[in-house]
Amino acid sequence: MSIEEAEIQSYHFYCDKYKTSGRWVYTDSAVAVIFSYNGKEYSIPFNAVFTKQNIPWLKEAAVMMMQAMIEDIRFYQTEME
Repeated sequence: MSIEEAEIQSYHFYCDKYKTSGRWVYTDSAVAVIFSYNGKEYSIPFNAVFTKQNIPWLKEAAVMMMQAMIEDIRFYQTEME
């Protein structure tokens, strides 16, 4: 059984490596991971079927996506210096 939109948006997750929290939001009838890093807000599309049973794994996936994007940002910033 899938979860309601409001409940999905109530979940938060945290990336220990970069000390950054994120959450899911609905944007244009799709779900995205939203997080802030170095004062800027980022959004990553997140396509999944949300159920009570898979929330723990979806949170882990969202954190891995945040971490990968932050590493890309850090790499790009290093390249520009």
